[in-house]
Amino acid sequence: MGLPTIDAPCFLCGGTIADPLWTTPDRAFAVPGIYTVARCRRCGFLYQKPRVDDAHLAECYPDHYPRHQEPSPRIPFMGSPGRIKAARWALSSALGYAQFRDGSVGLLTRLRARRLARKIRWDCPPWTGQGRYLDIGCGSGNTATELDSNVYQSYVGVDISEAALNKARKRSEAAGRQDKNHFECSDFMSYVATGKFDIILFRESMYHVPLGQVKSTLERYSAYLKDGGVFIVRLFAASRETNESKYRPTAMLSIMESEFDLIEKGHYEDWGRPTVIVFRPKVRVKN
Repeated sequence: MGLPTIDAPCFLCGGTIADPLWTTPDRAFAVPGIYTVARCRRCGFLYQKPRVDDAHLAECYPDHYPRHQEPSPRIPFMGSPGRIKAARWALSSALGYAQFRDGSVGLLTRLRARRLARKIRWDCPPWTGQGRYLDIGCGSGNTATELDSNVYQSYVGVDISEAALNKARKRSEAAGRQDKNHFECSDFMSYVATGKFDIILFRESMYHVPLGQVKSTLERYSAYLKDGGVFIVRLFAASRETNESKYRPTAMLSIMESEFDLIEKGHYEDWGRPTVIVFRPKVRVKN
């Protein structure tokens, strides 16, 4: 028995006529049901038709969904004393966390820090002061507990899965951060934030945005950025199975680079070519 579905129009252009291409069960997470992928006759967009009803979308992201798991082994302050010392130097020299700077570290530690920085940069946002963070698609709250508690004032995590958010709340309480970390259950495509933020973070959640709506989605969230605030997005630009470039994430990154002010971009030669991009809205010149 599958989840309840609705015969929704094309998410990209609103067209109502589409040709079915293939039907398949959920091979990744074994969500019950058989799902049909169709091609819109008007714009060619591929989408599920019918698709899962909005009221049941959270059930498509079960407890073993990757973003709902415990944090990765790339948490900065994990491992031997030597690794932790190198991680502190990497954070201070590569990401601006001056409070971790230790002028007494030796050359070997600095060299180790240089190698470690490329991994830490993948999971840790750059220092922007003790500001407010909005984490879109926060899952089980990795960012909320990986960040040093002294480097942010408040944190809001948004996710469609209440099960993942329950984990996030418990982890924040265990870390003594229940007063700083707040979590909200919502579809981020329609989420309305309260207040403004220094950093708005999309870890892998940007994959859920249709390519034709990347710019408009980011522009909508721009209204929630403080002056000088930034977006941080991370994506895999290549397949993690074949390491071949993937059109959709590559096109997303191109939109961010061309339509917004690029601050920093780093991609790594790990399998899947993980890429982190930091940018902010372009300054509009008033006539």
